[in-house]
Amino acid sequence: MSDSAQPAQGTEVPKAAADRVPLINEDGHPFSADELAATRKAFSGLSEPQRESIRDANADAIASNPARRMLIVSGPGTGKSTLFIKRLRRWLPTHPEHRVAIATFVRKLVIDLNEEIANDSSISDEDKKRVTVRTLHRTARSIVETNNGTKEFPLKRHCRIVSGDWETTVWGDALRLHPEYKQADYSWSAMQDSLYDAEPLAEAPWLAIRKSHLLLERLYNALPFPDLILVGAQALRERPDLAADTLFIIDEFQDFNIAERNLIEALTTETPGLLLAGDDDQVLYDKLRRGHASIIRDYYQDADFAKAMLPYCSRCSVHICQAAEVFLLADRPADAIQKLFLPLWDPTEAKVVVAGSTSPKAGVAYVERFIEEHKQELDARAKAIEEHKAKDPYLLVLTPAREMKFLNVGGARQRLLEALGPYTIAADALGDDYWDVRDYYYLGKDPSQNYSMRKVLQHEGVAQERIASLIERAIAEENDFIALGDDVIATCVEKSKQVHDVIQAGGTGTELTAQIQKLVHVSAPDQLARDLDRAPIAKAADPDDETPEFQQTQTVTCVQIETIVGAKGLSADHAIVLGCDDTTLRWTTRNAFFVALTRAGKSLTLMACLGGGGATSLHDFVRALPDANVQALYLKAGEQLAYSSMAGLQDQLNRVSYVRSKGKDPGRNT
Repeated sequence: MSDSAQPAQGTEVPKAAADRVPLINEDGHPFSADELAATRKAFSGLSEPQRESIRDANADAIASNPARRMLIVSGPGTGKSTLFIKRLRRWLPTHPEHRVAIATFVRKLVIDLNEEIANDSSISDEDKKRVTVRTLHRTARSIVETNNGTKEFPLKRHCRIVSGDWETTVWGDALRLHPEYKQADYSWSAMQDSLYDAEPLAEAPWLAIRKSHLLLERLYNALPFPDLILVGAQALRERPDLAADTLFIIDEFQDFNIAERNLIEALTTETPGLLLAGDDDQVLYDKLRRGHASIIRDYYQDADFAKAMLPYCSRCSVHICQAAEVFLLADRPADAIQKLFLPLWDPTEAKVVVAGSTSPKAGVAYVERFIEEHKQELDARAKAIEEHKAKDPYLLVLTPAREMKFLNVGGARQRLLEALGPYTIAADALGDDYWDVRDYYYLGKDPSQNYSMRKVLQHEGVAQERIASLIERAIAEENDFIALGDDVIATCVEKSKQVHDVIQAGGTGTELTAQIQKLVHVSAPDQLARDLDRAPIAKAADPDDETPEFQQTQTVTCVQIETIVGAKGLSADHAIVLGCDDTTLRWTTRNAFFVALTRAGKSLTLMACLGGGGATSLHDFVRALPDANVQALYLKAGEQLAYSSMAGLQDQLNRVSYVRSKGKDPGRNT
């Protein structure tokens, strides 16, 4: 390990611990099991101030290390964001002619880092102009637009994004150009997966459909996310200067797929500085987006990258950290990166609560009690968020499925929403009418936008056969829709211009909605009025900006309800994870559960209500947690009973379930 840094003076760190700092292997070798065991032993028994000193000295040394390429293994809450800022402070003065680009998968990190950089008085205003923080998709879009696509796949200015359900719709447009093929046999999801893997399906008839799909992308001047990444990578291969004079920090490296890895490689081939950070135990998008833990694991074995590690979790309590680490070590993949995940703080917080019940109502009552007991803290956090003095919720309520159907017993779900309601806000997503009106607005602003025209044709209820005919003509004549001289097209343009003029004239959401309703169909006028007040369309510079699929805008509240997968990048003082039973949690991956375990700082509750959804027991993930770090509770109406082990809690749940299955009253003592 490197010996370029020592802990701060005055903390009386034992020499054995001080000698382990920093955790950097400059020769590029992975940390061996012996190295990590020796480090763990040296760090054991340190006081909280000593651990803080070790943490800070390690981070400072990593941030200032001159290695051109470095991979940092960083578990949840171990201080990546702080390290990135420290790295910026080193790079900016030592590379005065270069830009620094930070790319990540997590939108919240983009928001938080931009805010931290803006408020950092140690970075000059001129240097701040040399820093960009974006999602990787936004980075790719910038490259594609700068290069106008590629030589083989040229695009016009202002390339659009095909997202959400429209990805399937555009693929359907391509399929309709091939009536000889059965649509059900050639799904967008199959093609999408192959694009994520950077190997588009090429056998017949996939190849023919794919060629038509690419023709449509050029006609619409719009790309779905997978092709945005592929085209961006090819543009960089054609013009490496697009990424010249730029140093890169890539976060959440474990969540990228093969196509995104290729883009990152094209971006960073000639860079004078590259910092990768990630954790293979936090891969969440292996099923949704073909993320591969093997990518970061392969880089970890690459000797061209110096290796570093952030060992201390500054977020979670001792019991949460220890329970999470034990969970990680159980059934760990043989090729997983070995790492340290150590608690920073002294053991002052409660154990992890595993709360089981045979009644969803009893589980909801537990949450209601939490809300009542923490009302003062919740109100204080709500005020701090409103005053921009806090950026994290006080309580995260995590669920395997957003609908929470497993609580649909005796009105339990509704009771939960009512209990949380005063501290949450209405769904952050803008309504369908809002996005439809935006499509009309942008077509009215520029009638040559073929993708907006395609959307408006759909909104107007034009028959698919007619739309397919217009598409075939536009492709054959190599013309925009507006140039076809079609009456349907002309009607769409005229309506869109009227919508555009109404919005440009201004007014309240209610006033605008009243006028827009006279022109186009609006299914939910009240919501549209609210949405227009909240997100004025005339102020949006980009027709795709702020769409949920492209760049989510997250509104922080003191209580947030999120899916387990959606909790990535979030943290809170307290977390309650619902649905921790064998049925509800069955689709949750090991990595996703680890992420759920590590969102909370002070308290974590894992709740299983066996009275709904067919659940019969605690999930195996929960039962793998160590009793030493767990408080097992059986919840029933008006009270909770403590058990010394999770096995005891499970026995109680089994007994009550059995008695009830026989149609008997389990009685008060159960």
